[in-house]
Order: sequence, then C-alpha cells, then structure tokens
Amino acid sequence: MPQINLCVRIPQCTGPVFALFSKKEVAAIYRALYRKYRPLTFDDVIGQEPIVTTLKNQVETGKLSHAYLFTGSRGTGKTTCSKILAKAINCPNVKDGQPCGVCDICTGIDEDSITDVVELDAASNNGVDNIRALREEANFVPTRCKKRVYIIDEVHMLSPSAFNALLKIMEEPPEHVVFILATTELHKLPVTILSRCQRFDFARITAEQIAGRLAVIAEREGVQLDEDARFLLAKLADGGMRDALSLLDKCASTGERVSLQMVKDLCGVADKSYLFDLFDCLLDRDLGRAIALLDDLFAHSVDMGRLAQELLSHGRDLMLCKVMEDFDTLVLCPPDDRQRYVEQAARIPQGEMMGWMARLMKGADAVGRAASPRIAMEMLLVEITAAADQPVAPQVTAIKVAAVKPSAAPQAKPAPRPAPEPVREEREEEVPLPDAPPPAEGTGWQEPAVLAPASPQIPEAAPQRPAAVAPPVGAAPQPLAEWPQVLEALANHNRLAAAALANSRAYLSGDLVLIASENATFLKMMRENARTKADIRAAVSEVTGKTCRLGPYREPEGEAAPTEGGSQKLDQLIARAQAQGIDVTIKE
Repeated sequence: MPQINLCVRIPQCTGPVFALFSKKEVAAIYRALYRKYRPLTFDDVIGQEPIVTTLKNQVETGKLSHAYLFTGSRGTGKTTCSKILAKAINCPNVKDGQPCGVCDICTGIDEDSITDVVELDAASNNGVDNIRALREEANFVPTRCKKRVYIIDEVHMLSPSAFNALLKIMEEPPEHVVFILATTELHKLPVTILSRCQRFDFARITAEQIAGRLAVIAEREGVQLDEDARFLLAKLADGGMRDALSLLDKCASTGERVSLQMVKDLCGVADKSYLFDLFDCLLDRDLGRAIALLDDLFAHSVDMGRLAQELLSHGRDLMLCKVMEDFDTLVLCPPDDRQRYVEQAARIPQGEMMGWMARLMKGADAVGRAASPRIAMEMLLVEITAAADQPVAPQVTAIKVAAVKPSAAPQAKPAPRPAPEPVREEREEEVPLPDAPPPAEGTGWQEPAVLAPASPQIPEAAPQRPAAVAPPVGAAPQPLAEWPQVLEALANHNRLAAAALANSRAYLSGDLVLIASENATFLKMMRENARTKADIRAAVSEVTGKTCRLGPYREPEGEAAPTEGGSQKLDQLIARAQAQGIDVTIKE
C-alpha cells in the first residue's frame, strides 16, 4: 500500500508532527460526501438508466466502441460512468456487464494506481505536446489490463492543434486503446471528433431522484434531514447530484437538525420579498415608491446589475406561473412563497406578459453594461411604469415600417405629397374585399375562391375590429397607375417579391390596394412571410405617399390581362407618363 507524508498539528505540541499514513488511512480521516458515495457500479448511477443499460449490454456482448463521448451538465455522472466503464472493460470477473469491484484491477482503478487507465484533465493539459505524449504512450500494449483506457475530462478545453493531434489516433487507434471523452460544452468540439465517437447525452437528474438519494445518504450518515429541506436542496442542485451532496455536507457539518431555514441561511437562498415588493410597485404604477425601494436596496449594497437579473428571473417565474399549474417543478419556489407567486402572476394581464419580459430583458442587458448601473436601473423602472399600459405589438409594427429606407430618386421628381398617415394597429391584418369572408385569426393572406368587384355586400356578423373601407356600391376598383413605379421601388428592398409580381396588376379601392396575380410563389409569400407584405406597403407609401392595406383580387371574367409584348410595355409607359402629370393623346 503506497504511503504519503501528512503534516499533523497536535495541540500538546509546539510544532508540526510528520507521520506516515496509507492512502486508505488518509481517506478515512475525512472524505466529502460526494466522494464517499460516488457510484462504483452501473447500478449505483442515478437518473441515467438508458445510458447505463446500453453500456452494460456493450460490455456483456463485447461490442465495444473505440471512442465514447459523454456530454451533459455538471454533476450528472459523466466522469463516474467513465471510470465504471473502464473497470467493466478490464475486470476479469464481469457479471451482467458489471465490474466486480473487489479484484485488483477494480480497486486499482478506484485508487488511481493502474497505469493502463489514464485520466487526463484537458483544462490543465490542453496543449498539443500533451496529446503527442498521449499518442506515443498509446502505442504500447497494456501491462495489467486488457485495454488501455484514456479518460479525457473537459475535452472541449483542448486547443485546435491538440484536437488535430488527437484526431489522427482516434481515426486509426490501436486495437488495445479505448477513448472516453467527457464535456459540458458539446458545441465547442470539432465535428471531426464528434463523428468518430459514440455519443451519450447525460440528462439532468430530477429533483425527486436527488431528494430520494439524499434521504438514503442522510440516514446512513445519521443526519436528521427534514423533508422540505431535502427537496429545497434537490432544487438548488439544478440537476447535479454532486452539488446536492456538497450542499448537504455543508448543512450537516453544523451537527444540528437540517431544517428548511438552515438550508436557506447556509445555501444563500436569501429572502426575495423585495422582488415581490418591487413588482407590486410596478404593477401599481407607483414609480415614487419603486424608486424609494431601489434607493434602500442601493444603500444596503445590493448590486444593480444582479438586481436587474433577479428581476428578469422573477418575471420568468411569474410567466411560468401564469401558464403552468405545476410551475414550481421548474421554479425554485419555497412552499411559503408559492401563493404569493400565484397572486402576483394573476395581476399581470396575459397580453402584457410578453411586453414585460421584453422590457426586462432589454433593461437587464443595459444595466449590466452601463457606466452608472443605478441610473440605468432607475431608467428601467421609469420605462416599465410609463409603458405598462401599452402593448408591444404596435411599437414593433411602427418600427418595421419606419425602418424601410427610401430608394434612389425616380427619373422624374414627383410632386410633393402629403405626409403618410400614422400607422394604425390593424395594418398588420390583410383585409380582403368586403364580399369575401374575413380570414381566420392568424391565417394571414388568403386567396378567396371568387371576388367580384361590383356590388359587394357586407356580412351581417362583422368582425370585432375597425371596419374596412369598402368601395362604393356598383363601382369597380380603379387600376393603380403607379404600380410599375411601385414594383421598381419594391425591387430595391425585396427582389424576390418584385420578381414574383412581374406580371401582376394592382387596383385601388379607397385605402385598399388589390393585387391580381396568378403567381403561386407570390401567393405563398403573402400567406407565410410578413416581411413581404411590409415591403409592398412601404413601396406603395414611397411612391404614392399614402399608407394602405393589401388584399387579393381576381379580375372578372372577360377582362383580358395584359400580354407579354409591345402592348404591355406601351401601357406601362403611358401609365408612367400620366403619373408624372404628362398629357398623353392617343391617335388611331
């Protein structure tokens, strides 16, 4: 048994005393709970049953891969399963895919004394020289085990050159080598590495499974653990068993009964009543009280950036509370605060929830980057209070229309036109001719089966929204003379839409622009792409100076569509000339 020097300080002595202890004796002095109860076999692993079953079957049948990739969040068992798999591969007494745990190979791997199983921390050994040394060493056959197993933890920390060096040996490894890679950030691995590994995704362990395991360990350790404290520890662990055992270890070290209040005090679960109070001020539109509460928090050294993030997190909790009955499965919610969550979430109207979250996300980012976080936080409170009654959708619509920049000036400078009318909330809804049934909510552009331009009849049950401007009875929509210029302006913003409208016609009826087109691509774009509709409206406004709504139009039977050729070009030229105020006389 290897021995180590340990410095021990004895109260009766004036100086330190050095003694020789074995590794087992040193471990018996003190071992953290997460090390003491680390699983030694596949059956001890909690919450990863599909992965454990697959690995056991591979060991039992001998169908092992040369490279494994274990990915998942912290504390879910990646490194633990790596060591268990290394034992199962080399154990001479494997039964049902499980290592025996008592032979020299199993105990040696547990004590890190088997040189054929190498555990490499890529966070501190991430250079190309480390991987080159590994490649040279891997060519030697194992001395005591069946296979050499290399466990590379946090493999995403390797440098690009180290990945390139590792790739070669993983591509053509010796028969006696098995690689087990573990990472918490899968997206940082090259695809060339990913394609050569069997990937296993470790899921977060549920709070119920963690709480059950904590109850077993507390009973073995003789720790009195209350049930509500146990579930709070499980939620604080955020799916990681190691974090849960570390928190239990800290609470149990007091030597007292582990209660809910003790967990809150020792694990940093502070009273969040100021978040409820601050949200109540915002819901009551009481800006003065909100600023006073913020000043009190600032006086107590509360970090403004952290406060903004907590407000955002609290808003997310309220959002989940509003849409889920069992929201406390996803929210760290102590039992005594649950009712307060429900009551405060009920005060936020459903239509305003997304507006609150959008402003909180934007404000939290601004506070974190601000030179004066306190002023930025006060500005956030003012903005939320002032805009609490305003839905976000109209603001987004106005921004989309204003963001369209005018194209280059047309060939002839048009006469000054009146300023466009302000964008109304119903601009996003496409209104068909009055004789067609209005589209269902959320369906967008719909082409009616038959649209007659004359004598429309308004249905008796009108939708509950501003009425569309209908053409006069008996009057047909008039051709839009500026339509060719509109298409030219549209080509500067949306070439695909302009190309789809190449052979289209447009008619004007009040503030409705009715488009007649047989192009299936254009009809699909109008149904599914909101940007296409916004670009067409912007182009019409740019050319005519008027805001408009859009609608589909099917020309009456017998009205010949312009054909490709000289007559169509002549009609377009005449229309453009008339639009510029030029008198055109046609002589037969």
